[in-house]
Amino acid sequence: MVKIKKSNRNNYIDELRGIAAIGIVAIHTAFWSGSYYTPLWFQSLTLLLDVPFFFFLSGWASSHHVGNIYQTIRGLGRIWLKWVFFIIVWAGVCIPIGGGITNIREFASTVIFNVTFQTFPVAAGSMWFMPYYMIVLVLNQFLLFLTGRLAENKDRALLSYTGFLFLLIVLQNLGSRFVLVIDASLLFYSFFWSAGVAYERLETKITRKGLIAGMCLIVVGIILSARILDMPVSPMQDNKFPPNLTYLLASFIVILIALFMKKDHRKQVSLLVHIGRNAIWYFFAQGVGSSLLYPVLNYINIEWWPPKWLVCFLINLLITTVIAELLRVVYGVIQTMCEKLQKKLKWERGMAYEVKDQ
Repeated sequence: MVKIKKSNRNNYIDELRGIAAIGIVAIHTAFWSGSYYTPLWFQSLTLLLDVPFFFFLSGWASSHHVGNIYQTIRGLGRIWLKWVFFIIVWAGVCIPIGGGITNIREFASTVIFNVTFQTFPVAAGSMWFMPYYMIVLVLNQFLLFLTGRLAENKDRALLSYTGFLFLLIVLQNLGSRFVLVIDASLLFYSFFWSAGVAYERLETKITRKGLIAGMCLIVVGIILSARILDMPVSPMQDNKFPPNLTYLLASFIVILIALFMKKDHRKQVSLLVHIGRNAIWYFFAQGVGSSLLYPVLNYINIEWWPPKWLVCFLINLLITTVIAELLRVVYGVIQTMCEKLQKKLKWERGMAYEVKDQ
């Protein structure tokens, strides 16, 4: 059993992050190597628990420091350092097998999430998420900071901002020329992040009946968007790149279920909380695990796709967990050593000043 240290963090959000991290493993098991044997409807089903859920949880967790741009940039800086550490390890592993980083230009490109070497294709293909995540957080924190300064009622301003983003998404899906100049993914994930912030502010006003009514509206909305706007539910991957209204509505199904379950949530699952608090390592590691499934498939002689996918998923989850925990531990050791060295240098500098003064 994983022990979780006491903190001011919302453990339920961390649990949901843990579930979402496992969900990414499931998605990339169904896609990539799984695309050879899993049906389209199953692949579409896995996408219900996807990137929008992460952005919603991020907004939910960020609610207490909305408008604090400095804290946001500092947090993203820590994530970026973990990414740099990961690619250094990744490049080091690739040296014996070839296909790694060959020059400074490739390293610089990869540092800003433009992965140029494809030794682990899923790891490279997953990194489109990171630039959007960083831009969405900084941009929306800044916009909400301005909104909060200009508006008398901050909660009403937040709801208006979230509703405005949704309106822009609808207009974009209807082909509005004005809105088409805005990056669809940036607008889409900004809405989910803002919706997470809005939920935290208005949580006490949201009832079970309201969540059930919301679920019914979501289902009706999916049907209407599929028929009127010609956005079929399956394959959902076509709705994800670029993200459209059908993908938005479908993504809210899991969000509403999570909010509904929160009403009865009593006991935390420490393992999920642990994964959620270290979700970034699991996100990096799943790209390696999902890539390694390609050669593993040759040894899994199961004809029926459900047990075959389950076996591949468990293998992927095991590989991901081992790599993520190794990365976490090694990075933690290096971080501790750097902190001790920094304290030592400060102490030596202070002693030198004392001697000089004497």
